[in-house]
Amino acid sequence: MSNTKSGILSTLRIDSVHSGDSGTYVCIASNNYGWSHLEINVGIQEPPPSPEKLRVFGIKSRQAIVSWRISSLDSFKPLKAFTFYLQLRFWHDANWGEIKLPKMPLNEKFEFNLKDLSPATKYDLRMHCETAGGRSQPSEVVTFETYGEAPDGLPTRPRVKALSSTQLMLSWEPIPKTLWNSDRIGYNVNLEPRERNSDSTAISVPPSSFIYLERQIVLENLMPFTRYSFTIVGFNQYGLSGKSNIVSAETFEDVPSVYPNNIHCIVLSSSSIRVIWEDALMSGINGNLRNYLIVYRPIADRDDDSLSSSKSPETSLTKSFLSSPGEISELIPGTTYRIRLAAVNNVGTGPFSPDVLAMTHEEAPDAPRDVKVIVSSPSRTTLCWSPPPNNRGKIIRYHVFHRSAVLGREVKEDVPGSTFKHEILKLINQHPYEFWVQAVTKAGVGKPSTVVKKIVFTKDSQGICSWGRAIRLVENTEVKLDCKAVCKGNCQWMWHYNKQLLNSTYRITFHEKDHIRISSLRTSDSGNYTCIIKSQLGMENIKYSLSVIGLPYISHVQAVPLDVNRVKLMWSTTYSHGIERFLLHHREEQGEWIEKEIDGSVKSYEYKGLSCGKAYEFYIVGAIEFTMGRASGTVSVRLPGKLPGPSPPSQAIFLEVNSTYLAIDISQWPSGGCSIYSFDVEYRIEGEPWKMYLQSTLPQPHLYIYDLHPATAYAIRITAKKYCWGTISRVQLRHFR
Repeated sequence: MSNTKSGILSTLRIDSVHSGDSGTYVCIASNNYGWSHLEINVGIQEPPPSPEKLRVFGIKSRQAIVSWRISSLDSFKPLKAFTFYLQLRFWHDANWGEIKLPKMPLNEKFEFNLKDLSPATKYDLRMHCETAGGRSQPSEVVTFETYGEAPDGLPTRPRVKALSSTQLMLSWEPIPKTLWNSDRIGYNVNLEPRERNSDSTAISVPPSSFIYLERQIVLENLMPFTRYSFTIVGFNQYGLSGKSNIVSAETFEDVPSVYPNNIHCIVLSSSSIRVIWEDALMSGINGNLRNYLIVYRPIADRDDDSLSSSKSPETSLTKSFLSSPGEISELIPGTTYRIRLAAVNNVGTGPFSPDVLAMTHEEAPDAPRDVKVIVSSPSRTTLCWSPPPNNRGKIIRYHVFHRSAVLGREVKEDVPGSTFKHEILKLINQHPYEFWVQAVTKAGVGKPSTVVKKIVFTKDSQGICSWGRAIRLVENTEVKLDCKAVCKGNCQWMWHYNKQLLNSTYRITFHEKDHIRISSLRTSDSGNYTCIIKSQLGMENIKYSLSVIGLPYISHVQAVPLDVNRVKLMWSTTYSHGIERFLLHHREEQGEWIEKEIDGSVKSYEYKGLSCGKAYEFYIVGAIEFTMGRASGTVSVRLPGKLPGPSPPSQAIFLEVNSTYLAIDISQWPSGGCSIYSFDVEYRIEGEPWKMYLQSTLPQPHLYIYDLHPATAYAIRITAKKYCWGTISRVQLRHFR
C-alpha cells in the first residue's frame, strides 16, 4: 500500500497468470467507522487445449466424417462457440492444407463432414481449436485412406500396326495418375475381327503402379489377313473407365491354310477332264486369292505287269485357274490321272487337297507291233506280237487274222487282251498265208498290224514270242522279263546278264521258256539282260536294257523355331529323278508320329500351333508313284520357353488382405516364356478339405477370393496351367484385419 494525495492506494500483482487465476477478486477497506469493499472480476484468456480423441469414420471414396472432443469444457462456458481449423495433407507430405470450419457451439462431441477428397488416397489429418486467447496446439495426427472408384478419364491416342501375319502391336497413352482412383491401373484390350465369324476377345494388361508415358502390347496368334478393331478400357478393382477411340489394322497375308472342297471330275473325252470344286473357305485363304493350282499326273496300272514294267516315273503337270471349273486337256486316252488342287495367294501355295482319280475315255487302240510267225508243224504256226505303243484304254481282246493267199479265205480268231501269242491250226502245208492282228478296247477295234506273209513248210522252226526293250524302274520294286520260247526237241533256254550267264537266286526266279522275275530291285541290277534259245535249228535272242534308279532320298533336313509356337522345316535333295510327293512326319518327344503329305515341288513347311517349350522330332520321306523312298534322318528341336515357374513368395503374391476377402496378384507369376492359359484356385480352412473357388479361369492380373471368415487361417493353392503342363504353388497365410 502507499499514501497518495487522495488517500491510500492498494495494489495486487499476479505473476505467471493462467486460466486458474480467473475469478472475482474483492478489495476491502475499513476504519473505526466501518468498512467498504470493491469487487473486481478477472478473466484470464489463454489458447484452448488441443482437440482430443480425433477419429475418422464413415469413410467413402470422396468424403469422410471427422469427430473430436475438447477437455475442460467447463472453463469455456462463458464462450458461446469454438472456432476449429482442420488441417489435411497427403500421407507423409511436407505441406499441410487448412480448412476453417464454421463456428461450432460448445458440445461434448464435435463432428464435421469432410468432402471433396480424392479416391484411393491416404491422408494425414489434425485439428486446431481457436478462441480469443489464441490457437491451440495441433491434435494428434490421424491417418486414413479413402476408398477407390472406377478410373476417370480414358486411354488416349490409340495406335496399331502390323508386325506379321499373326501379330499386331497396339500402343496408347495411359490414363493420368490423378484419374486412376486407385493405387494401380490396368487395361483391357478388346479386339474384334471384321468380316469373319469370330467372337470378340479381351486381353488384359496387368495393373501396375508405375507411371508410363506410353503402354503397348503385342497381340499374337491372330488370324492372317484379317482386319481387327480395338478399343482400350482402363480398369482397377473398383470398375472400368471409359473406352478409347476405335482403331483398326490388318495382319499381313500368309499362305493359304485350306484347300478347295468337294472336288469331283467330269470326263469330257479321251483327252480332257473337267475339274469342279467348291472354293476354299475365305477365312483360310489368308490373303488375296490369285488362282487355284491343279496338279495332275498319270498313274500306272499296277495290275498289268507288262505295262507297269515299262512305265517310267512321270513328272507332275500343273495348270492354273481363277475359279471353278477348270479343264485339263492333252491327256492320254484311257489313262487314270491323280488330280489334286491348292489355293494360291500373293504369298504362296497352300496345302493340297486329297487326291481325286479320274480316267479319260478310251479310244480305239493303235496297231499291235512286232508281229512274228513261227511255223511249229506242217499244219500249225504260232503268231506273236507286242501290244500297241498307245493302248488308248484297256485292251480286252485281240482279233487274230490269217488268210490263204491261194484260196483267199479269211479267218478271224479272238484271244484275251492279256495274251500276246496264239497258235493257229489246220493250215495247209506249203501254202502261202497272210497274218495280222488288231487290238480291241471298249471304244472299238484298233488299226490292223502290219501284214506278215509266211509259207507253211514241213520243216520245223523256232523263235521267241517276246521283244526286248528299255525299262526304267525304281529301287525296291520288281520286274518281269518275258522270253516266251517256241521250239521243239532239245531246245536250250538261258539268260545272260551283261554277257555273263545269269543264275537263279532268292531274288531272281526262272519260269522255264516263259520269263524271269527279279524282286526287290537294286541299282546294281541295272544292265543288259539277254534271253537266248539254242537248238540244232540255230540260236535266237532278245535283249532288255534295265535301268534301276535309287529310292527318293532327302539330303538335308533342318528345323528352325520361329517363335514359341512355330517351327519351319526345310529340306533339300540331290535326287535327280523327280519326287512326286513328300510325307512329313512329326511328333512331340516320345509321342505318336503324325504324317502330312505335301507336293513334291515344295521344299519347306511351317508347323503352327505347337506347344511352347516342348521338344519335337521330324523326318521326311519322298515318294514316286506307289514307292516310298528312304526316310531322312530325324532332327529334333525344342521350342523356346519352359514350364511356368513356382509362385512368387506369399508377400509378393498376396496383394491385399482384408477381413473377408483376399486379392491375389497373379501378374507376377513367372511364365517361363510360355503363355499361361488358365489358373485353378483352391482354398481351405486348416484341417478341412480343399474347396475349388475358381477353375480354369483365364489369365488376369488379379484374382479375388471373397466371403472369408475374419481372423481365420487359410491355405491357398493355385495351379498355373500351360497347355498340358501344370505347376502347383501352396501358400499358407493367417490373415486378419
